Amino acid sequence: MKVIYPLLFLFFSYAVQAQHTVHGKVVDASGQPILGANIFLTGTYDGTSTAADGRFTFTSEHEGDYILSISFIGFNTRLIPITLPYKSSIESVLHEAFSRLDGVTVNAGTFEASDEKKGTILRSLDIATTAGATADIAGALNTLPGTQKVGETGRLFVRGGEGHETRTFVDGLWVQNPYNSTTDNLPSRNRFSPFLFKGTLFSTGGYSAEYSQALSSTLVLNTIDFPTATQTDISLMTVGGSIAHTLTGEKQAVTAELGYTNLKPYFSMVKQNQAWGKAPQALNASLVYRHKIRKSGLLKVYATLNDATLGIIQKDAATLTTPVPIGLDNRYAYLNISYRDIISKKWQVYAGASYNYSKDNLAISQANLIKKDHGLHIKNTWTYDWSERVVLRFGAESFKSKAIYRQPHTNDQKLDEVILGAFSEADIYLTSKITARAGVRLDHAARMGKAAPAPRVSLAYKTGAQSQISLAYGQFAQQPQPAWQLYQPKLQFELATHYILNYQWSTNDRTFRGEMYHKAYDQLITFQGDVTSGISNIDNAGNGYARGLDLFWRDRKSIKNVDYWISYSYLDTKRQYLHFPEKAVPSFASKHNVSVVYKHFVPSIKTQIGSTFSFTSARTYHDPNQERFNAQHTKPFFDLSINAAYLFRQHIIVYASATNILGFDNVFNYQYAQQKNSEGIYNREPVRQGAPRFIFMGIFITLAKDKTKNQLDNL
Repeated sequence: MKVIYPLLFLFFSYAVQAQHTVHGKVVDASGQPILGANIFLTGTYDGTSTAADGRFTFTSEHEGDYILSISFIGFNTRLIPITLPYKSSIESVLHEAFSRLDGVTVNAGTFEASDEKKGTILRSLDIATTAGATADIAGALNTLPGTQKVGETGRLFVRGGEGHETRTFVDGLWVQNPYNSTTDNLPSRNRFSPFLFKGTLFSTGGYSAEYSQALSSTLVLNTIDFPTATQTDISLMTVGGSIAHTLTGEKQAVTAELGYTNLKPYFSMVKQNQAWGKAPQALNASLVYRHKIRKSGLLKVYATLNDATLGIIQKDAATLTTPVPIGLDNRYAYLNISYRDIISKKWQVYAGASYNYSKDNLAISQANLIKKDHGLHIKNTWTYDWSERVVLRFGAESFKSKAIYRQPHTNDQKLDEVILGAFSEADIYLTSKITARAGVRLDHAARMGKAAPAPRVSLAYKTGAQSQISLAYGQFAQQPQPAWQLYQPKLQFELATHYILNYQWSTNDRTFRGEMYHKAYDQLITFQGDVTSGISNIDNAGNGYARGLDLFWRDRKSIKNVDYWISYSYLDTKRQYLHFPEKAVPSFASKHNVSVVYKHFVPSIKTQIGSTFSFTSARTYHDPNQERFNAQHTKPFFDLSINAAYLFRQHIIVYASATNILGFDNVFNYQYAQQKNSEGIYNREPVRQGAPRFIFMGIFITLAKDKTKNQLDNL
């Protein structure tokens, strides 16, 4: 026993000494303690959890090198190598675990229509079935907040910006002439069918550093990657017809389309406000080719040709009395080639080139004016997944444009310009609730001899499971219109600075957006005189501002089989530019814009019906008989349009639509004579709609192996 007691004493003494204490504290990135974090030595059962103050203590009899694991739900696990016995206190910081799928998306100023998870705003189906839009991309986008309805042009005017301040890109490549050619005060349409595209990204401001030469807005159209089936689509319409055939294979697909429009039969039945010498008609052909390369590469080739003519009789611009015949012939060609690929786990590459050709032959009485446009855009971008939290994008591009103007008894005027641009941008996922985008681009115009740096920054904070707040700041530059560069080759870039605050709440079926913005314009073009009598002193001395509020609500859930949206825009803007003698509200800007779009599918009669109500407050115009500049106002604009699509057979759809069914006599502006009459007054003519209303009917037939296929998604 005398021996046993000393042995037991030595054993228990050793056991007590072998119980090594491990202690420390666990906090988050902001220094706040984390309650309930799991602490343990890997490969053992030794461990504990943190208390309310983030502290922990446990003992272990193990010695040597071990890994201490510290983990908590929603945070990245931290592994710390330690050697037992370990006498120092362990201070550990856990960072939030991040998933890009659950993170926020920077979307200030942007309507995304290609990703359902980000709150789809407009799809091809939306564009086609919006009453009053007549399947025109710009027409449908004009029902969104931030746009002003300028009916005499049919183009996109965004947040106090002119139509040319919105640039169009197809698969990332510039489209120099995105609208059909027309004469003055005659609205045009976007050249592209909405059914060509899988998604539409319409940015009303604060857009990515990837895009340039747009002061106010960008419209980014992404073509369908790969069609799902071989089929033939036939369209028979009151204004013409078309036939398209799609042939698909395992790695290749091709779509060819031929279309013809002629409004002469329609004009003979429906009275028009204008006098037509030759009703508009056009022949167009397009080809889309896709080729899958490797596992992830996709080559796209899109080509389109268009031949259009029209003849209209308008009053002489100088006196507004003598009828003057005006004819317009347009030849147009566009080619777009792009390739995208994922070349490794971290690298993606994009390369593309587009070519644009347009020739307008404008005949006024016996005089012919010819304008030719050539545009070439080459672009290469790279995307690098630096880490789970940082994505880098950078690239370079070249814009080459050439304009040729030919007038009677004068030599050709030529304008060549090459703009070289480069950009770099990073998406930084700071936490699962905070995302930042920071970038900069630099453009240099060779002919002007000027460079324009443009930093851009956006920040988004996730306020809830379906809501977020976004901020955006950016500088944007655009070369002056070619007509002004003919007078003065050494002009500078026109500039705009955007400030945007955005709130968005979105589920699969409902979306609410509210956005405040301020734009500051600088270096706008100014001159004295006018184009008819001659201009002088052209310079970049202009400036201005645009500020306002946009609201948008879309609901596809509250009413069964109903999809509707409501948009409202408030705009406060003034400019000192062009021939303006003082800072004033431009004539294209309206203070209040409201659109209500309603679509209802009635299963019992296999019909979708829709309506669109539009309101635009009075626009300013200048009356030369009055002293004050741009102080007069038009009447407000009203429009109520309807449409319906009936599924006559599974593969046959009958479609009808009518614009302005109540026959509002909308006046967009006034045109004044350049000379006074015998009473010393400048005569005027109102600029009205082409007709009180436009009525359209069509039959759409789909031929495919799958007998359930139809064009309902296109109507």
